Amino acid sequence: MAPFNSAVGAYSSLYFIELGASSLQLGLIHSSHLLTLALSRLLGGYLADRVGRRALIVPMTAVYAASNLLFAWAEGVPSLFAAAIVMGLALMYQPAIGAIVMDSVPGGKRGRTIAILDTASEAASLMGPMLGGLAVGVWGLRRGVRILYICGFAASAASALIRLMLVETVQRKPLGGIRDFASEYLSALSFFRGAYGKLIVVESLSWSAHGAVWTFAQVFAVKYVGLAPELWGLANTVTGVVFLAANILWGHLADRFNPAKVISASNILGAVGDLTLASGVPGRKLSVLAYLTISSLHSDYPAYFSLSASLIPPSHRAKLEALAGLLMEPSSAAFSAVEGWVYGFSPRGTFALASVLHLAAAAAAFTLIPPKAGKPE
Repeated sequence: MAPFNSAVGAYSSLYFIELGASSLQLGLIHSSHLLTLALSRLLGGYLADRVGRRALIVPMTAVYAASNLLFAWAEGVPSLFAAAIVMGLALMYQPAIGAIVMDSVPGGKRGRTIAILDTASEAASLMGPMLGGLAVGVWGLRRGVRILYICGFAASAASALIRLMLVETVQRKPLGGIRDFASEYLSALSFFRGAYGKLIVVESLSWSAHGAVWTFAQVFAVKYVGLAPELWGLANTVTGVVFLAANILWGHLADRFNPAKVISASNILGAVGDLTLASGVPGRKLSVLAYLTISSLHSDYPAYFSLSASLIPPSHRAKLEALAGLLMEPSSAAFSAVEGWVYGFSPRGTFALASVLHLAAAAAAFTLIPPKAGKPE
């Protein structure tokens, strides 16, 4: 699943443009996916805490697999919007994934454990961009990416079968009605009044910057700077090795020191990477490689996972993951749309603007989250 997802991710924006999307439409397609995901996660979070993590993960992974075929068969912008929305609906199982991992990892080792798990996933993804570059080089952009989406469908379908072996970590409860649904979420909202709410503000800034940059970086590197599409995939694979090492380091630091300060340091590196890409001009291909290398050092997820797991109880984990997404995804979607508009008249300005968000995230993490909230358990 991971190699084909990363292969598609490295070329999806170029594929959308090949099918007729403008830079603004590219941003809006990404936004529609994020908004759908934010809403679907609400239902997913409730179901994961009620009927169980495994019971939600398996069938919705199968729907996610099918959404890859919608992208493969897309012929224009309307079908791309439809595919993005279906994929966002299918990913309602994401809170269940996060919750089942939190349920299974002991306190005091969460940063390192999630870093190891994340690194294993990234290692599997490492050959993805190179695989994508090979497919594009052999079959051309449109046909090559279509084939990658079809391979992604097969891999995701196989993953759904493998996930049948997951062990349930919560006891099943009867499904309630709308009133019960609302009551549980209103109860969970109380956690946003303290350090957890401030953490979500920080991550909203960070994820908005990172998501928008990744959406337009491949278009900028190939269409503006002039990097060959195959070299873009190769460069992603090479710098992915840097990320593997950096991710383990960030996880170790999150367990030894205040995770909030680790998030701050990581976002400073993210801002440096954005500004490096903003310095790119036609023909300056080294700026793209420098950006990929520096951005590979930016990984605040282990610290975010460790801190959030220590701040919320197991009975609310999936719902709070969903609520966090409801807050983070719309802000990321809005920023992606704005970046699409900015890219239309100032490609380099797109990444300079993203650097401001990364710096804001770094400052917020350093100043807003209480030091005691970041102490390892």
